[in-house]
Formats: sequence, C-alpha cells, structure tokens
Amino acid sequence: VEGAAFAVGEGGAVLRYTAARGCEPLEVGGDWPEGPPTFWGVWGRGANDLYLVGGSAAPTGPRGVLLHYDGARFERLAVPAAAAEVNLYKVAHGLGRTIVVGASGAVFSRTDGATGWEIDAVPSRDRDDNLFTVACAPDGAVCASVGGAETGRALLRTGAGWSALPLSDGLPGLNGVWVENERSLFMVGRNGVTLRYSGPGAITGTRLLTGDTFHAVAGSDHLVLAVGGEIGRGAAGAIAELRDGLVDGLTLGGADQGGTVQHQ
Repeated sequence: VEGAAFAVGEGGAVLRYTAARGCEPLEVGGDWPEGPPTFWGVWGRGANDLYLVGGSAAPTGPRGVLLHYDGARFERLAVPAAAAEVNLYKVAHGLGRTIVVGASGAVFSRTDGATGWEIDAVPSRDRDDNLFTVACAPDGAVCASVGGAETGRALLRTGAGWSALPLSDGLPGLNGVWVENERSLFMVGRNGVTLRYSGPGAITGTRLLTGDTFHAVAGSDHLVLAVGGEIGRGAAGAIAELRDGLVDGLTLGGADQGGTVQHQ
C-alpha cells in the first residue's frame, strides 16, 4: 500500500518494507502482561491506516487483539465483548465496512465513519466454529469467510447480510478464500480440498492431486494459486493452480518428502 509492504507474525512482530529503507521492524509498544501477541492478519487503506488482528496460541496468552497503526504509533482498539476472549485471525474491507473474523465463529465489523465495532449476525454460530479467513472482492461488493473445526464452513456477505453456503457433509475444514466477484469464490482447506462457488447452488470441486493442507488462495484475472503444506514437515509444501475450483496446474512437495511436480 502506498509504496510499502507490511508483514506480521509471532512475538508482536511487524515489518515494513519500502524501496528507500528496505525491511525494518516496527515497535508495537503497549502493555502485554499475558505475553506478546501473535498477529495473524493485517489490512489497510494506506501505509498510515492499518489494522492488525491476533491473539495467542498459548492458553494464557492475549486474546481479542485488534490494533490500528496511523503511521506513527499503534493503538489497541476495544472489541465487542463477545470477541474479547477469542483469537482474531483475519481482517478485510468491503461493503463499506471493516470486517474481522476469529475463533468461536466471531465476526464483527465497523461501518466506515463509525467509531464503534459491532457483532455481525451470522447463521448458526457455535464455540467450535472457527473462522480463519475473510476476504472481499476488489470492488468491495461482496465478502466471504471460511473456516470450520471438523466440518468446513463458508459464509457469504452481501448487502443483505451474511448467509451460509451449502457445503457437502463431511467436508474438511477450510482455511482460505479468494473473492473474484459475487458469483466467483475460490475456497481451499484441509486434505487438498479446493472448491469454487459460482452462484447460488453452484459449487464445484474437488479433484485432488495432493493430500496436503492448503492454507491460502489468491488470484488475478487469469491465474488463481493455492499454497500450503503440513506444519512440521520441514521444506514440504504445495502450490496448485486452480481452474473452476479444481486443481488444474502444478503441485510441488519438498524434496525431503519425496515431492513431485504434477501438471494436468
């Protein structure tokens, strides 16, 4: 954004890259008696208007972490009570609002120009219903969120609010979503699952070329890529090109895991 790239992670780490200064750490500051947070998501309108979300994998670590960066300092923002005790995973912007999702099905947002954050009404939320990713279309007209603990879950947000997308019974949990437009979403998750939503009642997938977990998906006009791998396998990983929700390009595995290159 505005000639800068930002990366966030464990131990309260925030890095900013610019061509002029290279990569430099930013000091979050603040008082963290439970230990420093892990940041899992970041989004911003510009280099001086960023939102960071996170929490901690530690049982006694901080929860409900939402920070704003104005280019000079970080400020921790108050979140709704229902989201204060859960990990927050991703933040995005669309439909004239900034949207945050997290553990236990937490979804809350703030309308542009408003000062407070409010819990969004979403269908059938429960304590085990983690939402790992939220993303919005480039024109901001539609957003989607995916997750799920034992069973995959996908939500679609239009001007009428959130609705659940019908997924097959027994589908593994989902981790990533890329929103092309209101009639085209790509979703990825555990066990090599890839899906494409192309309108009400139209979800295609899955042809598996890998059993690895996909963690994220993103694209442009002519290319959609999913990336993943299994934590704890060293260099093992997977990259897949998607077409109509199916793996239709290449997958790569780490050499130490007998990795292969496949093309369909």
